[in-house]
Amino acid sequence: MTLLYAFGLTPIGLIYQLRAKTFIAIPLCLLAVGFQYGLGDSIIFGEYNVGGTLCDALVVLLLSLAFVVRQLNVYKELRDNLKERPWCTKETCAVSNDAISRIECPFSGLGASMRCPNCYTCVASPAYHFEDRFHAVGKQYVVNWERAKDVMRTSKDPKIGRQLLDEVLDYRCNPYFGTITDCCAGCALSDRNYFALDMLLVITCVYSLILSSIPYVIPSYINSKVAVTVLSCASVFLATCCVLIVLKILCTSLYFCKIFPDIKFRHDVDLDEHWALRKLVPFMLGRKGAVAVAGSSLQNRIHNEKSKFVSLASKLKALH
Repeated sequence: MTLLYAFGLTPIGLIYQLRAKTFIAIPLCLLAVGFQYGLGDSIIFGEYNVGGTLCDALVVLLLSLAFVVRQLNVYKELRDNLKERPWCTKETCAVSNDAISRIECPFSGLGASMRCPNCYTCVASPAYHFEDRFHAVGKQYVVNWERAKDVMRTSKDPKIGRQLLDEVLDYRCNPYFGTITDCCAGCALSDRNYFALDMLLVITCVYSLILSSIPYVIPSYINSKVAVTVLSCASVFLATCCVLIVLKILCTSLYFCKIFPDIKFRHDVDLDEHWALRKLVPFMLGRKGAVAVAGSSLQNRIHNEKSKFVSLASKLKALH
């Protein structure tokens, strides 16, 4: 029952994450329909036919493409940039709520008013991520069990330790929708991309392979052309979404690194060496992404608009 529940939520979560980008899957789904109806009667041997084999090859090709993108050096460099959380320093973190107002937000330079429950970085309200509306739908998972162990081991004050432990345990992700609970903008992107969306990616990949193999596993139950075509289309759709999810992780991570030049990331990704990213980021993120990728410095723009809280918030909207 849990498997069926998860299978029902996964496509909805993919559409929620990718929105209009899911229409990219329509031509490939139509191609799968053409394979099944045009070449489905050409039997190779047993239950295998040319149309079904071509659909399966398309699914494997798409999943392989997603895997290859994840193995690129630029993907690994951006993942390291975010997972190290360079915005979290001694100057920007505070355990006590009383110290928050004395700290400057590392993302905007504004006075901090909130504290991230995950990395304890104090940030201004535009750089704080609030829980998405679909976060409560489906099962949620604790993101950082290791931090919970550290809090219990290192905390000297039982009262503060219990407070920090509750914050860590309440910091959760929803893999079906790729959402994260309240936290700073940095943790929201890092844990969404490399925890929640990673889980969603694995779930989607597994479902895609299962759907593509059903006609061969139980051929006596799935013997009509309509049923086989529906399964092929669903499998191709999920495989296409795997590629799009990986590209979204890549592009949002790059955009985030480019709009905060004051934060010292380990790797400086040079766009001149990755011409494809210059085209891909504007396509995946829209006009806001194009501004950062074009190489125009946003540093002065952020500092000049410190009085306008909406300025930073509007830049971060491109990441959702």
